[in-house]
Amino acid sequence: MRKSKLTLIALLLVTFFANTSLANGNNSSDVASERNIQNLTNGIESENLGLKKHCIYFAGKYKISELTDKLIEQYKNENDAYIKKLILFSLYEIKSDNAAKDFFQLAISENDKKLKNIASAAYLELNLADSVKYYSKLTK
Repeated sequence: MRKSKLTLIALLLVTFFANTSLANGNNSSDVASERNIQNLTNGIESENLGLKKHCIYFAGKYKISELTDKLIEQYKNENDAYIKKLILFSLYEIKSDNAAKDFFQLAISENDKKLKNIASAAYLELNLADSVKYYSKLTK
């Protein structure tokens, strides 16, 4: 009897909180809200390696262009090659307006050969995509 009461109370609480979060309009369009961007920024700057990795990953996955400058700044201050590689992949996914220029600058300033190759490849691919778009407009 006591277990069933506790189960019922837990079920009611879960239902209440699920309905409350749906009523607040938490959906995928709120991903880039000001609070979420600030939380991701704090995570990117964090000393907690797991938190930092996930925040960098989510910035790229959800293509949050507001974090481009923060990711570039973190890339320049970062010593861990894995984190730098993750930042490059996130920047590539975001593809901001200045992405090609950013990758060019990162490739020039990088000493690690693998990271330089990744940044250079991203730069070349973005420039090629822009060239194809430009050429297709000319031929129409």
